[in-house]
Amino acid sequence: MNVLEKLHMQSIPVYDIASQVGWCEKQMELKHLFKAKVTVTESVKTGREAHSQLEAEVEIKVPLRPATWAERMFTEFYTAKLKIDSLSGGARVREIKLYGSINGFRLTGKVDQLQSVDGSVMISDDKFVNPEKVPWEMPLTHKVQLMLYKRMLDDIVSGSYGYQNFSRSYNTATMQLGAEFAEQARSMGVPDNQISVDAAARGFFDSAKGLRIANNLEVRYKNRGTREELKVYSLNYDKNEIDQITRFALKYWNGERQALPVPENEVYKCRSCDFYGNQCKVWWPPKG
Repeated sequence: MNVLEKLHMQSIPVYDIASQVGWCEKQMELKHLFKAKVTVTESVKTGREAHSQLEAEVEIKVPLRPATWAERMFTEFYTAKLKIDSLSGGARVREIKLYGSINGFRLTGKVDQLQSVDGSVMISDDKFVNPEKVPWEMPLTHKVQLMLYKRMLDDIVSGSYGYQNFSRSYNTATMQLGAEFAEQARSMGVPDNQISVDAAARGFFDSAKGLRIANNLEVRYKNRGTREELKVYSLNYDKNEIDQITRFALKYWNGERQALPVPENEVYKCRSCDFYGNQCKVWWPPKG
């Protein structure tokens, strides 16, 4: 059994790679093995609500009511293409699902925000925190997330990962849309020959290929309660750095090593972990 099968997964999320190298790889693994045991804190709920509010500000609504996975995928790609096509003159769009590949593994992620800036498109992310929790520098988890989104978009732009790669990987030619859903798309003016997951995916990848992705990446930390901007960190994309990070992370997914716990000097992370002292006893019991 490979690692993806063990964790009941079909692809590697960008967030998991970021968690592996920036927080705790062992915790990431246990979250997938014991999904029911993960506590959704009030701060997480508040952050999700804040992201939903930001999405609503620039949302491109389509009157589709998907009921199946294929219909949701069509809606996802159709809406994402509309968002990509709207990127000009300072426009910004949010919550675009990305698909890619890394060393033969499927890679997925959802980029928080894309904004047109001086002829390029900048990738950015909003993080909602209490004012006293603003980090003194950009955490590695956030840095890795942004750089992986940049890598995935660069792969699409260069053509190294495109519609054909996606279609083969997800077997989209076999995906069927229901008659009622097809009529919904038809009533929006979508031509019959474009009412398929294949056509929607092709449209998205064709549009995204025309983007010019900026090397500058940005994270904005905002007050969890008031949404006020507290701190902005920027970084320049470093392909060599992200390649080195992913090589290390993939040793776990390749089955070359077991999931690593935090080192002893980072045991403070364990105090907020649902698995500490239960499924994970690497640093249990606590000293002192």
